[in-house]
Amino acid sequence: MVHQRSKIAAKDNLLARTVHQRAHKYESAEDLSRVREKIRRAMLHASRDVQIVLGQVIDEFAGTRNLVKACDATIKGAVEVLSPLYEAIWSLIIFTESAGFESYEIEVAGLRATCEQEHHLQRTRAKDLIVLIDDAAIAKVKIDPLMERIRDIAVCKAVVPEGLKPLDRVIERAMMDPLNNLTNTADMVRYRFVGANMKRIAVVLAEFHKSPDLRIVDVIDGFAHCEGIEGWRSCTIYFSHNSDRHQHICEAQICHAKLAEVRYGRSGRAGEASSSGKEAGSYSEGSQRKKWTFSGGRAQNDDGSFEDIHTQLRSAKEVLARLGMQKHNRIRKLAARLKDGGEQSTGLLNNLVHMGVQESDLRKAGVDAGILCKFFQAATRNRKMSRLQSLHLAPTGEAEDEAPLASSGAEAPKSPERQAKQPSSAKVAPVEGAVAAKSSSATTALPPVVSAHSTQGGWLGEVAPPEEP
Repeated sequence: MVHQRSKIAAKDNLLARTVHQRAHKYESAEDLSRVREKIRRAMLHASRDVQIVLGQVIDEFAGTRNLVKACDATIKGAVEVLSPLYEAIWSLIIFTESAGFESYEIEVAGLRATCEQEHHLQRTRAKDLIVLIDDAAIAKVKIDPLMERIRDIAVCKAVVPEGLKPLDRVIERAMMDPLNNLTNTADMVRYRFVGANMKRIAVVLAEFHKSPDLRIVDVIDGFAHCEGIEGWRSCTIYFSHNSDRHQHICEAQICHAKLAEVRYGRSGRAGEASSSGKEAGSYSEGSQRKKWTFSGGRAQNDDGSFEDIHTQLRSAKEVLARLGMQKHNRIRKLAARLKDGGEQSTGLLNNLVHMGVQESDLRKAGVDAGILCKFFQAATRNRKMSRLQSLHLAPTGEAEDEAPLASSGAEAPKSPERQAKQPSSAKVAPVEGAVAAKSSSATTALPPVVSAHSTQGGWLGEVAPPEEP
């Protein structure tokens, strides 16, 4: 897999350089066309190999037990970590840079007014992978100098990759998203600008607006309207070059330095220093001025970067999308599948339970509770018992979960008569109340003998005796 990825990346860069050197290396257009055709055939064979390998991996991964539950836990954990952090940083930015944010809002409104369409899909010809790569390589050669000029004028950091987006990632995304037919791939040619403050970001937007060579297609204002559940905020511009006859759409992401430093790290592989010199809020002089890349921020063992958490979050979302188990429409899709299953609904339920679909989701999808008991009875039988059940009903060796409670020094509940004689302290009362409440909730599941013993005084507190006939 790694070998195929490096092979595709090498051919990807070679194709871009071939287009760039058309007037320098080759004497005639026929020679250039022959070389490009040879490279396209090699890339097509390599992409088919990658697609076969990814298909096998996806089929094997889909049979993993509790896959849906693991993806839900990954998304929940990532959101719990990232969302409060990004919201706190954004609140600080709004509080300290209110004037800069107003300038940004003016520029983004003007940029939106120039948009020629409300989507950023490629043309229909981009459904062919090789055509998509060829159009992207031609567009990149034309747009790279414009992005470097905007970086210098706006005095900000920028990522100008040497090649296109890795093709194994393009293929993986198309295979994981059933609705992706390659026309959704608007980031084959992508850039990132990092402004020290909102005023610098407003200048970047103004330069995009003023450039006569750029055609603005769509603008996503992620600063004012956060769309991701993780709370990440940025502005994304989709554009093309006016002289490009195929109008290949490219992507430029504009980030705030405070947010980018948290996600990508302060140095190393998060960005590139501006050639205009030191700016306000720039990185320390002692850090190494290496080029930033899209592959990530710092190393995964470095706490200064959260890009690995974003990668886990993205992977979990794509797995759920592949399975049709996104959280926002899971109940509706489950109900439709079970309705279409007919006689095979039992096998379908077995597969859903194996994947880790929760019992509550299946109930909401319309599955009968009696049928669910057959699939979830093992989980019900192995549930943690209350203290009262462990003392009376648990066989030898099954009450180990309650051992820490017994050895922690907690005394057994006292009878109502002894409780009336001994006044309880403020520290002990909540514990006894909790034990009583927990024990009372467990009486419904006890055999008649134990229930009768429990209602005659004893451990459940004051319970009214049964009325005599």
